[in-house]
Amino acid sequence: MRSILAATALVAMPFVAFADESPLVGEEMAKTADNLSAALIYADWRGSCKALDPKIEEAKANGAFDDVDYAVLDYTARDADAFFASADAAGVGQAIRAHLESGVKTGQLLLIDADNQTVLNTIKNDTSAGRITAAVRAAKG
Repeated sequence: MRSILAATALVAMPFVAFADESPLVGEEMAKTADNLSAALIYADWRGSCKALDPKIEEAKANGAFDDVDYAVLDYTARDADAFFASADAAGVGQAIRAHLESGVKTGQLLLIDADNQTVLNTIKNDTSAGRITAAVRAAKG
């Protein structure tokens, strides 16, 4: 009987791992925003940015970013003042400053509740276009 249970558990393991995947991280899963913004923290010298770009473009083509304020916050010149000024101009400065308080980290897309200036989700370069689409739609509610 134990060998049957062990075999069943081994066969089911890949499905359990896949079923637990979510486009949103941890407790952020339940958070949505009426006024959603997306901010790409970008630098052209960063490989993870180059890997994330085509996935975001595919998600855009699928309509994920319809009704979402989208901004690219460019850190290519490593000019923090200009970077944060562009975040302020995009209406997400407070959220960006809070999220990046330990330093600017490029290669991530932040989904931000623009009304209360909180980051709802952080999307990294290893996220597929389909999961980006799902994450944005989930954040829109």
